[in-house]
Amino acid sequence: MAGSLLADISRLGPDNAFSDVVISTADGHRRSANSAILAARSTVLQKMLSSDMLEGKQPSGQHAVQLKDTSADALDRVLKWCYTDSTSASLDLAATVELLVAADYLEIPGLLARCAQRLSKLLTPENFPEALELCTAICSPELLRQLASYAARGAVGAAAPSLLGVLPTELRPLAAEARVALLERELRQLRERLSMVPAPRPAVVFWRQALSLEEQRGFVYQALESGEAGIIIPALLHGLRDKAPALFREASQQHWESLDAEVRSRYEEAAFEDEAKVAQSRTGLEQLLDETKAELAAWREQTAAST
Repeated sequence: MAGSLLADISRLGPDNAFSDVVISTADGHRRSANSAILAARSTVLQKMLSSDMLEGKQPSGQHAVQLKDTSADALDRVLKWCYTDSTSASLDLAATVELLVAADYLEIPGLLARCAQRLSKLLTPENFPEALELCTAICSPELLRQLASYAARGAVGAAAPSLLGVLPTELRPLAAEARVALLERELRQLRERLSMVPAPRPAVVFWRQALSLEEQRGFVYQALESGEAGIIIPALLHGLRDKAPALFREASQQHWESLDAEVRSRYEEAAFEDEAKVAQSRTGLEQLLDETKAELAAWREQTAAST
């Protein structure tokens, strides 16, 4: 049975009879691979292998590619991705950062996204300083962006604009921009949630919901005796509330007003509790909205001052 394209390429592996590229690292590590697959997976390798650079020439029928800033382990993991579209799920922070930098340099979008996803799960307030040290030693725009995004989410106290003062200089504008974008998104979500808070229900609604079958039958008889048979009969086929809401509300309101105070008090208490819940929900959202607005203004001010 024929396998999928990815499965067939995975079985082939980088070092095979058709390999026409030798990739070497600064420590002398060498791996063979297929130029067509490398060119399809990496924009940078595609340019190298199709140019007049050393990598594009073919002494002894093979391309020669040197990756001086890539370690042996990182190269092996890059090739694994190129041939299998997969990476190890057990990579630690340092290995993930190293692979992310390699993917960033070689312009391998899928691997870059996978490393970024892995990095977001590995970062903690405890190891963030370690990641910052790696960031200062490695020049990688994507690594800077990921660390800025993490700081912006507030995982290490980024809720206060003063955090900009403890971040590396090159990271501060990115962290500020990411935090502003995050807060703007939160504001939109809070406004949407606030607009969806329902109005408190009056006591009569709770009373109608508690009507017995006999009481509901009384409403139907009352409606039939109202002289609006041309409206009522068809409405009964589809539901009195849907097709004759005005008549239903009028009849139920009359019954509600005829109830004694003791009976009505039970439903008025339920309405009071409902109103309190709605008010509490609205107040909480409004407080979050005000706090988010204040933080957003502080970050914007800090960002403007640092530019």
